[in-house]
Amino acid sequence: FHAFMAKLDAAIAEQRGAVTDSKRGVQTGQREWQAEQQRLKSYDTLAQRSQRAEATRSARREQREQDEHTTNAFNNKTSA
Repeated sequence: FHAFMAKLDAAIAEQRGAVTDSKRGVQTGQREWQAEQQRLKSYDTLAQRSQRAEATRSARREQREQDEHTTNAFNNKTSA
């Protein structure tokens, strides 16, 4: 009977150790996941910033082309 109880105690201790290791692994995994999420968020922010900058450049380019077109049309009218 004592040997059986000792085996049960050993099995319980082993399982507790396995649970502790698993919890530690989960915590490590969560920290790594959070770090990767932060990194992803940083890349997303950079991509959005780049898209806004490109949209601004495009809008300025279109405005400049429109202004040139208007100026040329005006100059052609006044010289005609």
